[in-house]
Amino acid sequence: MARTSAKPLPIDDDLVPRDPQHQVTSLDRRGHRAPTPLACWCRPRRSAGTDIFWVLIAPENHVLYRYPAAHDGAAVDAILAGYEGYLVADAHAVYDHLFRSGKVIEVACWAHARRYWFKAPDSEPERARVTLGLIGELFRIERAATELPARERLAVRGRESWPVVDKFFTWCKSEAPRALDDTPLAKALGYALNQRAALEHFLEDGRLPLQNNGSEQALRREVIGRKNWLFVGNDEAAEVNAAFVSLLASCRMHSVEPWAYLRDLFCLVPSWPARRVLELAPVNRRQTCQQQDTQQRLAANVYRLAVLDSPSIATTSSSGPPGGHDAVSNAISFFAELGLELEGRATIEGEWAGRVTGLRDQRVEIAMMRTPDGHSRLELSRFLTPPVVADHRNAPVNALGYLRVMFTVEDIDDTLARLRKCGAQLVGEVVQYEDAYRLCYIRGPEGLLIGLAQELG
Repeated sequence: MARTSAKPLPIDDDLVPRDPQHQVTSLDRRGHRAPTPLACWCRPRRSAGTDIFWVLIAPENHVLYRYPAAHDGAAVDAILAGYEGYLVADAHAVYDHLFRSGKVIEVACWAHARRYWFKAPDSEPERARVTLGLIGELFRIERAATELPARERLAVRGRESWPVVDKFFTWCKSEAPRALDDTPLAKALGYALNQRAALEHFLEDGRLPLQNNGSEQALRREVIGRKNWLFVGNDEAAEVNAAFVSLLASCRMHSVEPWAYLRDLFCLVPSWPARRVLELAPVNRRQTCQQQDTQQRLAANVYRLAVLDSPSIATTSSSGPPGGHDAVSNAISFFAELGLELEGRATIEGEWAGRVTGLRDQRVEIAMMRTPDGHSRLELSRFLTPPVVADHRNAPVNALGYLRVMFTVEDIDDTLARLRKCGAQLVGEVVQYEDAYRLCYIRGPEGLLIGLAQELG
């Protein structure tokens, strides 16, 4: 599988150096070391448990995973060969050589800087409270400017964030001489002052993020995955793993339903021109699928026709309520942004199913979504037969018998921004309830009414 799959899937190779739009890149790396389960089982001549997966995010384009099986400057050079522009990364020495020429500009992460201060309250509660308050103000300003265009966001940063940053570093500089060596306070001050220039770069360009949490969150795919697959056999298999995870993560970035994407990808790749391979990347899926050449290739593919005709796999005829099969795919993408994962998708029909619901000869398309903790399921269904008898998609929140569901989220503004790309619309406004929650309702695909709640503090 590793040998046959690696070559026909070069879609995620060499994207960053070749695309001039990729001027802002986030990079992170994660080593898998014992005693945690291994993500890669090394060859015997290496010590087990020390292999590295890297993730690189080209904003609004791709999420790319790499397995160089090393944690050194050569690995970084291989991943970013020829890249020029801003690089958002943690302050690890493995990146230092990139910044010496000035062609790659280091952008540090305020979330990393804040973590040092989280360790200081036990010994220096008053001092830590000052800096955490200032950093929290930066994040508050950033949340308010999340949906602004880059140019307007830059203006907000210059007007509101810059005075906070200046106050933060003035305070750090004055306190540094009084900090005892090797204390949490000294380490927090040292990190902040050493990284000052890199931490201030976000004030220069509205495209630059305040923090690198996006790439760290992307790494969770490998961290969670290793709990399931434990190892991948060898280095070649790890590279294939990285290629497929890159495609799936990029699907999520662009709200592309992964099952349908991979199905069509496998149908198109064998005969697709090598010079046009990037057209098959998730970022280009919608545009590529609209091309007549693509439609003809898919229509003529025997494997795809067999899959579409199978009653056990979810793709059905166009009958049924408005929205059709695409409505289910859109709903899957929507709930995926809320952290749910697609567990299965099928068309259920037959007399036995009608006996359960009382609808007799029913035919219904079902997608089962699993919550992140794995303890609960959300069923999405589209009835093909019998026809729908009532439509309450536009019913208000207080409609009798109307069901709705609420999700807790870590960052309500970031979640709204991602869900809007899936067609979600705010019902009212985001409201803060005392110092406990920020709350709102949104309309999702097919008019689904969804509540979002961000717990404060």
